[in-house]
Amino acid sequence: HRTGVGYENWNQSSSFDHALPPLADANDPLLVSVQTLIAARQNYDRFAKTKSFIDALAVAKGPACIPLLLALEKRALIAAQTDGCGPAIIAHLDDPSPAVREAAAGTLEKIFDADYLSQPALRAPAVTALAALLDKPDTTIAPRVAALAALGVSGSADAKQFRKISHGFSYAEIAAIFRAMGRLKMDDIKLGVADFLRGPPDASSEIEQAAGAALIGIAPAEARSELTARATKKIAAGLGIGTEISLAGEMPGDIAVPMLLDFFKFDLNRDERNEFAATCAKVAEHSHDNHLVAPLSTMLDPRDRARESAIAALIHIDSDDAAKALQPHLKEEENLWNKLHIAEVLGKHGIRDGYPYAIEHMSESYLTDQAVAALAAIREPKAVAELKKILETSNDENWNRAAIRALGALGEKEMAVKFLAFAKDFENPLAPSALIALGDLAETNALPLVRAGLNSRDHEIVRASARSATRIAKKLATLPDDIRDQLASLLSHSEQPDERECALDALLALNDPRLDKALITAEHSAHLEGGGTLNRVEKLLRERKVKLIP
Repeated sequence: HRTGVGYENWNQSSSFDHALPPLADANDPLLVSVQTLIAARQNYDRFAKTKSFIDALAVAKGPACIPLLLALEKRALIAAQTDGCGPAIIAHLDDPSPAVREAAAGTLEKIFDADYLSQPALRAPAVTALAALLDKPDTTIAPRVAALAALGVSGSADAKQFRKISHGFSYAEIAAIFRAMGRLKMDDIKLGVADFLRGPPDASSEIEQAAGAALIGIAPAEARSELTARATKKIAAGLGIGTEISLAGEMPGDIAVPMLLDFFKFDLNRDERNEFAATCAKVAEHSHDNHLVAPLSTMLDPRDRARESAIAALIHIDSDDAAKALQPHLKEEENLWNKLHIAEVLGKHGIRDGYPYAIEHMSESYLTDQAVAALAAIREPKAVAELKKILETSNDENWNRAAIRALGALGEKEMAVKFLAFAKDFENPLAPSALIALGDLAETNALPLVRAGLNSRDHEIVRASARSATRIAKKLATLPDDIRDQLASLLSHSEQPDERECALDALLALNDPRLDKALITAEHSAHLEGGGTLNRVEKLLRERKVKLIP
């Protein structure tokens, strides 16, 4: 494996020829791809990387294009707004190699999905080229499936392209057609999809899943009726209904919940119960419907494989009934993070059973945040006195840090003077916790310390200062302009993803106008590739429809 500084033994292929494909001569197209990828590793600007892949695709040929296309997929958000992207990919839809055609169509699918600006100049030529690929009589299955998937997310494909494909095609193609039709919301094919779902109950699960998803995309209410009827038919035939249960997770909450309750009336097997709980957890993230509590409460036995998903669903529902269902199972929960999360939910609903666990585990650094959240929710009357005693008598740094954090979360304003004294000395190991606690107390006298902390070389102090700024911003809905500038710079340029996350939280809390520019700058950074921070940055760029390139 060639890198910018030498070689690395990274042979994971089944044969030497696959690990090191033989070159035809000194002009082999593979060399362009290899040189481009090596150069990209040394470049920390994601925009420049993306442009180099597009430029290389304009001259690359054959299988050498595939690694470039895959590299472009990973930077699809940038590629979608970079000049020359569409033509560079489209040119390879006509490649003699089916693998190249498949990769090109797959990359276009990612580009379409990432094109939150819905640019006609990018989409229209690509849609035409993909339609031409479907028209090729000698096109093999994989490129056709990839082309159909891309057309499904294009937002502009002509329905006639799918009607050309009728009988005699593979299951994969038929499933891809159904998915594309559903994504494009082709109302006129609703009856055809419904007819399929009314057909034999032992159809291919892949096509079944795709047909259900298509009808959900077109008419969710009708999909509920058809899928419930199909599940009834399958149960009568002794078949499983895992597909139908999982499809409920794609529905709006007001349709998904009654559909799930209908399914729970069946005698579900173990796998179906697991699917049911997992789907409930997915639905409960956006629909905190109390009606799901009753079936989920039957899945909380420690021996039940559905337990973890059921707990997650009840935590999302976060109602009095959900708390009462969780209460008897708090003690038996072995996962400490889950135990503390359950304790927090119970505390929100006036149940203080989780207090001993929260106070016991708050000094464990990986649990401190969740333990403090639980203590803040529980509001045990004796907690403040116990926490003050810890701070006054303990010589253990971790216990003192946790006590400071908890007192701040509980709103003990009288502790602000002591916390300010701790925070003034950045060499004090209690300073980071004190900074965060001062933020919880919305202590404006801490702002000079936050300002200084954001300029610190100590990463822990920087993170704590940004977290403090976030808490003050949320409670007071304001921050001085110079601190906002510091946070925008931190989000834009820090090499520490967690520092960027903290700065992002603060700017979001303020809906600060600096945020868009900082997100664009963060999008440039290769340091973020492969991490959750970049996913969050790109999600916000999509939601805010920020134009990356002027």
